[in-house]
Amino acid sequence: MIGANAMDQGAVDPIAMNHLVITVAQWNGPPGSWREEFHSFTSFHTLILASAVATIIALCRLGRRGRTPELTDVIARRWGLFIFAWQSVEVTYYLVNWDIQKSLPLQICDLVAWFIGLSLFTGNRRFTTLVYFWGVGLSTQAFITPTVEVGFAHVRFWLFFVGHSHIVLGGLYEVIARGYRPTWKDFRFAAVTMAGYAAFIIPMDYIFHLNYAYAGKTKPDVPTMVDSLGPWPVRVVWMAAIVYSMFFVLTACWPANWPSGWTPGWRRERNTSTPN
Repeated sequence: MIGANAMDQGAVDPIAMNHLVITVAQWNGPPGSWREEFHSFTSFHTLILASAVATIIALCRLGRRGRTPELTDVIARRWGLFIFAWQSVEVTYYLVNWDIQKSLPLQICDLVAWFIGLSLFTGNRRFTTLVYFWGVGLSTQAFITPTVEVGFAHVRFWLFFVGHSHIVLGGLYEVIARGYRPTWKDFRFAAVTMAGYAAFIIPMDYIFHLNYAYAGKTKPDVPTMVDSLGPWPVRVVWMAAIVYSMFFVLTACWPANWPSGWTPGWRRERNTSTPN
């Protein structure tokens, strides 16, 4: 009865229902369609996520094998060199196929892709810090709501997913295999550099009608989580709040960054319940 009343009142949006039907069809669509099109929340999307998880597990196990810093660093340096080469190809591709909305290497992921190469190759902590906060913290959403719409038969598909994989997987490699642990000093550095980036990119988006970092008035062709944050400029304020909250969580989640002498309730309960 409730469902019937809701339908009588027009609660069911026919456009939304049509979108749901299309999404289900895409999930069960033939693998042959994967060549030309990519859609979020499909079986193909799930396969890509599973591949990314398997890759990071394999790389981190390899990097920690025998717990020898030499092997870990060799893998990191070679990976860094490969990232430099890959990013050079990507930048060249987008400059040749010029589109002012996409070709400038000014997205956060464009910058962090170079940072991860420098982090892996040099071991510089500041680059690693930017990769951890900007990359692992922010670029991970690219795997949840990818902005690519073409399938694996297209160059842009590989540039998008391989490039973002370098960022997220490289950042996790720094944490798991090389032992990076953020401090509150790192938090301040990441926060200040993000503020500097925003101070540059927001006016640029506004003046030239662009949408780098999703901070402009326009929206990407493919729906993303940013769409739910409201119209511009309100969504920019929400984005800033989310970014800095994420930075805080990524720092506060490490026990070494907790206040001196403080132990959370769940840990106190576990310690008191453990027999001597």
